[in-house]
Amino acid sequence: MNRERYEFQWFDRENGRKKLCASVGKDGILRLGKGIRALLPEHIRVGFDQKHKLLAIAGGTDPDKSQTNQASTSARALSAAIRSAGLKLPLAFCLRKDAATGFYIGKIIPRRWKTDSGWAYDTEELLTIYQHIVDKVVYQMAKSTPIDERRAIVLEALVSSAQQYHSDDLDLEETLEKDMRSRLAEENRKYFPYFRTASLEQPIRSDGESKFSIADTIEASTLGGIDGVEERIMKEQFLECLTGRERRIYRMLLDGGKLSEIARQCGCSEADVERTAHSIGQKRQTFYDAA
Repeated sequence: MNRERYEFQWFDRENGRKKLCASVGKDGILRLGKGIRALLPEHIRVGFDQKHKLLAIAGGTDPDKSQTNQASTSARALSAAIRSAGLKLPLAFCLRKDAATGFYIGKIIPRRWKTDSGWAYDTEELLTIYQHIVDKVVYQMAKSTPIDERRAIVLEALVSSAQQYHSDDLDLEETLEKDMRSRLAEENRKYFPYFRTASLEQPIRSDGESKFSIADTIEASTLGGIDGVEERIMKEQFLECLTGRERRIYRMLLDGGKLSEIARQCGCSEADVERTAHSIGQKRQTFYDAA
């Protein structure tokens, strides 16, 4: 009887202690894993970024303002900040050292549970943790899609991507953002023809409810979250992309000029003004998508 010849690939035992972990319980206690405790000095300071939902741990030089590096310590202020960010306790964090600041930065480990088809995540928690990613994608991409529809598409992509995520893929946050951008770009394609065929004031959608028009892509600000100085710089850079004729028409449109009045002042037909406006809209979309 012939014996089967096996070729095994052997693996070293995985050491979970090497992971840098921390958690905050319902009791308001911050608990540090052995791995992170071994890297921290005697006194530490703890912070929390409510927008990005990040924990920060750094060395503390002032004993009156810092905490002792121990397995568990009271963190009622931290717990309150986490709750005010819309999150529920307990929470677990996976930390890494930030080269720029020297801080240990902790990302939230989303809750999940095993199902027959894989891992399932708490949808409400995901939407809270990654709200800043959702906002960034919505405001940076697909300006020709109405903003409410953009947000709905991105939220749907977030949930779908999380359901299909596997731990051997990319970082969860990177995977979710990549999938959200891909889905929104795909859904936005159906609006492209309207920039060539629709009139300036005609609603892009014909459902009788949406009033979003080509003129809105020219007049409405889509830079949500960028401060005033940077916004002015972006506008100046965009104007440099236009021809002299386009800049003149663009400014008259922003001032609320009527097509007939713009056509009279420019010595052209209203159809010419519409074609120029369509061109401006396309250039604007390309410019801010690339920005």
